[in-house]
Amino acid sequence: MLTGEELLRLQNGNGVSGIALRNEKEKNVTLTEEAANRIAGGFVLFLEQKTLKPASELKVAIGHDSRLSSDELTEAAKKAMLSMGVRVVDCGLAPAPAMFMSTLFPETSADGAVMVTGGKEVFTVNGFKFYTMAGCAEEEDIRRILEHASELPEQNITEGASAGTGGSTQNAGKCYLVGIYSKYLSDKLREALGGGEEPLSGRHIVVDAGSGSGGFFAEKILSPMGADIKGSLFLEPDGHFPGHIPDPGSKEAMEALKNAVLLSGADFGLSFDAGMERLSAVSGNGVELKGSSLIGAVAEVLAPDYPWSTVVTDLPAGNRLSEFMENELGMGHFSAKTGDIIKECRRLNGEGKVSPLAMDSSGRGVLSENYYLEDGACLALKLIISLAKETGGTAIDFLSP
Repeated sequence: MLTGEELLRLQNGNGVSGIALRNEKEKNVTLTEEAANRIAGGFVLFLEQKTLKPASELKVAIGHDSRLSSDELTEAAKKAMLSMGVRVVDCGLAPAPAMFMSTLFPETSADGAVMVTGGKEVFTVNGFKFYTMAGCAEEEDIRRILEHASELPEQNITEGASAGTGGSTQNAGKCYLVGIYSKYLSDKLREALGGGEEPLSGRHIVVDAGSGSGGFFAEKILSPMGADIKGSLFLEPDGHFPGHIPDPGSKEAMEALKNAVLLSGADFGLSFDAGMERLSAVSGNGVELKGSSLIGAVAEVLAPDYPWSTVVTDLPAGNRLSEFMENELGMGHFSAKTGDIIKECRRLNGEGKVSPLAMDSSGRGVLSENYYLEDGACLALKLIISLAKETGGTAIDFLSP
């Protein structure tokens, strides 16, 4: 049985992360099925305290990315929650932002959500993200969840769906969350572009889903709205990640997207991590948008709606990005530690200083208008809206090497 210290070591910022598969390099599995089981149980106890509901009245949605270990970890987590009497909705393969939205969508109306994902890491790594209606669990929340997990006696949560407080497989359901989420994003995009059945007609946009959970973005959103998606890469989920690691900012991913855009003659290219939390992009002439250039491009789209606002990043103040935002966009630049950018964005807004965006150099960004959620899909919508309306482009010219 894992010790409390071993469970606590799995915390990685506002999530849980560990080695889930052995290979020649990684010999010790740290995120085991037992760990997943007990951590999910810890989340139930956390939700009981947060919602003031007993486990038997809770509904929790769970989904996962395409990693080879995701099915086993998901099943272990489901077993724990079912045994505690929770009603569990299995959403299958889904992006992380959609799992948060399962707490808001009327079709799911979950009290909490669990996402099994390793994000941008190699295929041997996996992890967990947790959500309530308030948003993604923060660092202190993860600590509490893991502390709860360390206190749970294993036998109470691993004996199957009929154990514990009377939960049963009748409490388990399924939901095609990607379909609901696709409609939600499509409606937002169509409204922003003034309606019409195919507002992206005549646009050519390449998507690299990194063999993760984001292939639907091209096939269920862009293509039905009229966009040409020829040249898109790795739309099919594959936990081996055969093309490149699912890190959209990696050299391999950027090179693959750049080549796809140039070879297909696309107007734009988008790349996501396995859970669709991070984003990078390439312009039609092959300019890579990552780090400061990506932050600048998103800020440029937001500037008209948030004049004289402040963008939080993990890049030092006084650089070219600061100069661009201040002189070209009329926006301020606040520099923070990578792990603190979301917290600082919340703080600024709480103090009445408008901050619409917090984004780090890895492509992880949150919009204050989008629940401070790490959501590559919604960031991508902002860039697509700018492309379709033929606005922007200054950031690419100003910030590109």
